[in-house]
Amino acid sequence: MTLMRWVLIYAVTSALIFVGIFSINAERRSHFGKVGEVSEGVVTALTCDDHATLAYAYTHDGRTYSGADLSPDDCPTYRVGQTLPIWITRGHPERSRLSDPGDMLAKDREDALFGAAFLGFFLVLAARLGLKRRR
Repeated sequence: MTLMRWVLIYAVTSALIFVGIFSINAERRSHFGKVGEVSEGVVTALTCDDHATLAYAYTHDGRTYSGADLSPDDCPTYRVGQTLPIWITRGHPERSRLSDPGDMLAKDREDALFGAAFLGFFLVLAARLGLKRRR
């Protein structure tokens, strides 16, 4: 096969993988962005080692809720008792996140694109090696 065919196969494979990976979270994240609202939470506990979990509590319509999220980047900057913005889902205030849904979508796009390129490279390499063995 010519180099151009391999480039085309790689591009198509990468694009298909990108679309598949991104679509897994995109609908859920965009829905959260549409029905989410910002609220104020208070840090209740921090576990900065291992998985860097940040636990928080927040009040919505007179009820107190709690949540926890992985936050390796934010963990050292927060202290117990400090306020922080959180996202809650309208109609289901028990569902909350630390990250802005728009930021999460952007990160998902980057991760999916990198994953697609990485996996696509190995799929093309495997196909190429398989063709060489047949000869």
